[in-house]
Amino acid sequence: MWINALVVFLGEFTSPFWGGVLAIFPAALISSLLVIHWIYGYESLFAMTRKLPIGSLSIFIYVISVMLIFPIVGFVWGTLLSLLVSLLTSYLLTQLGKLF
Repeated sequence: MWINALVVFLGEFTSPFWGGVLAIFPAALISSLLVIHWIYGYESLFAMTRKLPIGSLSIFIYVISVMLIFPIVGFVWGTLLSLLVSLLTSYLLTQLGKLF
C-alpha cells in the first residue's frame, strides 16, 4: 500500500513521468489501472496502457541488473543501482519515443 502512496506522491510533486515510471512496477500496476479506470473511464485507460509493453522493458532491465549486480555489491546497493539502471532505461525509452 505504501508503494501506491509513493507513486501518487511522486506523480503529484515531481512530474507525471516519474509517477508513470514507478506505476509500471507490479506492486503498483494493477491498482493504478483500477484507479485510472474508475476515475477517468476506459478511454483514458486505453491511452495509458497503449505504450505499456514498451515501458515494461524497464522492469526486464531491472531484473537483469539485479541478477548481475546483487552478487557483487549486495542487496541494498544492488537494489539502488538496479533501480537507477531501470530509471535510466525508462528515460532513454521516453527520449526515443519522442523521436518517433
